[in-house]
Amino acid sequence: MLAEDTGKIDWRQGYDYGLNLLPFNLPDEISVKCLNYLNLMGLNFGCFDFIVTPSLEYVFLECNPNGQWLWVELATEQRISEAIAEFLAQFK
Repeated sequence: MLAEDTGKIDWRQGYDYGLNLLPFNLPDEISVKCLNYLNLMGLNFGCFDFIVTPSLEYVFLECNPNGQWLWVELATEQRISEAIAEFLAQFK
């Protein structure tokens, strides 16, 4: 039986309970910080993990430079593969 707070502490608990993925735009301030992080680390890509507190504070956990994203693309219909392919095509 699904507890009301299943996945509240660790979102991966939601896999077996209909985890709902939706496209979301980060606040500009957080987006800029992510881009600055990638630039400082010499990365072209990264999957960022955050906790968002009830007061809407974004707590950075990690950036995975080769994070898994296909499952997100399939669930949300966001064109991640296409964006990566377009980026890589610049170097032919």
